[in-house]
Order: sequence, then structure tokens, then C-alpha cells
Amino acid sequence: KQFEFEFFTNKRYNANLIEIIAKVSEEHSKYGSSKKMAEQIGKDISSVISFKPKSKAETKKIDIEKFSLTSKIDKNIPKNNKVNNRFALIIGNEDYTSHQMGLKIEQNVDFAQNDARIFKEYALKTLGVNEENLRFKLDATSGILSQELNRIIKLTELEGEDAELIIYYAGHGFPDELTKVPYLIPVDVSGGDLSRAINLQELYIKLGNLKAKKVTVFLDACFTGGGRESGLMASRGVKVKPKEGALKGNLVVFSASSGDQSSLPYVDESHGIFTYHLLKKLQESEGKISYGDLYDIIKVEVKKTALRNQGMDQGPKVNTSQTVADSWRNWKF
Repeated sequence: KQFEFEFFTNKRYNANLIEIIAKVSEEHSKYGSSKKMAEQIGKDISSVISFKPKSKAETKKIDIEKFSLTSKIDKNIPKNNKVNNRFALIIGNEDYTSHQMGLKIEQNVDFAQNDARIFKEYALKTLGVNEENLRFKLDATSGILSQELNRIIKLTELEGEDAELIIYYAGHGFPDELTKVPYLIPVDVSGGDLSRAINLQELYIKLGNLKAKKVTVFLDACFTGGGRESGLMASRGVKVKPKEGALKGNLVVFSASSGDQSSLPYVDESHGIFTYHLLKKLQESEGKISYGDLYDIIKVEVKKTALRNQGMDQGPKVNTSQTVADSWRNWKF
């Protein structure tokens, strides 16, 4: 960088030289330098005073992962063969305050984006979903969320009876206080107006009507309410016990919590507690595990972690249709 300046002295300045000190500093206090220079009084300076601090730069090749990895489940993700007829929609709704006025930062859903990103990696690598069959959105608005759900349902319909569909959602849920029907909440929708939210019972009807071989839904959200303008500081829900509708078709729903419980974050792992244990078991089993064994394990581990870390109850649950009530436990990815 070049600086141009001029200076004057009066008769009281009796030195023959004027000193110029250049100092370069930076926040690590490691690479800075300084230099003292002098020019004679009365001399015409026609050349540029140059200060070139010496630096020693070391170049190292560093392999950087795609994400900032903070949890052991974020790396060493098992790889399995692709399943051509398997589809997936993955949504991570975290930042609600940027899309709505009047919300507090506590009403965002901690780690929902990270949950969705890492679940996507497991879907592609461990669960065998082809890239072209996977839809992935962060902070989905009402329009985008509706569009993506309709798109993945149509794609699954086109595949027919051989199709398999996986839907993963991390974000806010909310109940209608009168009907107690649960909703998925886009980032631009408030609990005070659910007209543009996703009615979960209506979604289950659409999924149940599919001719698909298997439809699996994972919800790291809760639907208990508890205050329209004051989300719980350490939970994923903003208490009304949600109404549970009957499912039909080849549909299995894994929910992060039961009844009026909250779905909690696992701060040390930068994930939701439910998602962490879900992915941890997929990692340990390399995806070769039955739905029944998967549920039995994460149900216990989620309860333990919620009690140890938050002092609260959180018990995952599974809801199935009568069609698969006797067979879902033997399903595998």
C-alpha cells in the first residue's frame, strides 16, 4: 500500500534529520514488523521511501472436509450400493428470525441445518439414494416446502410399486390449538396463522395413498405449542398435546418425541438429540439394521441423553399404519 504525505518544520526544530517509523501489526502478533527510517532536513525527496517487511510463509497441503465437523457422526460415513428406486426429501428449517419480524433468536431451531446436511450425506452414502433422486432444502419457506413435497410425491408415484421414499424434517412443528392437528412450520410462517403451514395429517394421507413399497418419515421436531411468541430456549418446539391421526398404506413415521414432550438439541454434538442417535446407529451398523432394532436402540439412547444433559424427558415414538403394523419392524434400508 502506498501512502503520500508531506510535513513541515518550524525554526524550533533543530535536528538535521526527521525520523519516519513504519509499523505493521496484525491480530496474532506473530507476523508484524517495524522499521525506522530518516530523511535529512532540507533535502528534496524525489524517490519513494520503501518499507518491505520480510515474512516467512509456509505452504502446507491441508485436506478440508466439506463441512465443519464437530461430531464423530459427521465423518466416516459408511458407503453402500445405490438403490435406483429410492427417493429422499430432506428439510432443515433453522433460521426463523430472518424471515419473520418480532421473533427472538431463541425461537430458531438450533442445529437443524447441520442435522439436514449430515442426514443428506447418510442418505447418499449409507442409504443408497442417487443424487438425482434426492431433494434438499434449508430454511424452506411455505411455497418451497409445499413445492418440494409435491415434487417428491409425484416422482415416487411415477416409480410405482417398486418405489421407496424417505422424508426427513428438522425444524419447528406446531399444533392448531382448537383441532390439535399438528403442522410442519416453514420459516416464513408463524404459529398464529397456520393457513400456509403443512398439515401433517393431510400429508400422511397423501403418503399413505402412494403405491410405494416403503414410505419412511423422520421428524426431529415437536408439535406441542406452549406460547405463540416465546419458544422454549433449549427445545425445538414452541404445550397442547397433538392429535394423532390414523395412518394408512406402507407408511412408518419416526418422531423425535412423544405427547407433550419437547425435541431437544445435543449442544456438545451440534445436532438434535434424536438425529444424533439416529445417525450414530446408522453409522455403527453401516445401515444394515432393521427398523425395529433401530427404534429400540434410539428410544433408549435419546431418553438417556435428554435426562443427562437437559434433565428433561424425551422419548421417540413410531407410528405405523395397520397395513404394516406386523411387518415394519423387519423392514431394512
